[in-house]
Formats: sequence, C-alpha cells, structure tokens
Amino acid sequence: MKKSTKSNCMKALTSTGKFVTVDGQGIAKERLEDVITLKELMEVGKLKAVIDRCYPMDQIRDTRM
Repeated sequence: MKKSTKSNCMKALTSTGKFVTVDGQGIAKERLEDVITLKELMEVGKLKAVIDRCYPMDQIRDTRM
C-alpha cells in the first residue's frame, strides 16, 4: 500500500470532514468502544470505507512501498 500524502487526503474531505492519522510506527490500538462507534457510523451512512484497488495475494508483498 503506497502512502497517501496529507495534502491529497485533505482534498478528498468534505467541508466538515476530519483528517485522522496514526503517527510513529503506524500501529493503532483497537478499543471495543471505538470499533462499535465505527460500526454504528457505517450503519447510518456517516462513514464510508473506500477501497481504491485490490491485489492478488501473490502481489501483497509488492504493495508495501
């Protein structure tokens, strides 16, 4: 997965959108209440997951650039 720039991400937001990132090692801790909140936001259409491309399993290693 290639890293997106903050500038490109900001351009994709609506006027009320928020940019959130994970600094450092890129490892976020999952908390149950956060996962439930994300689930609820997705269920009511306030959060949309965007998948811009898919890779075959044998190419997964090549996506980490």
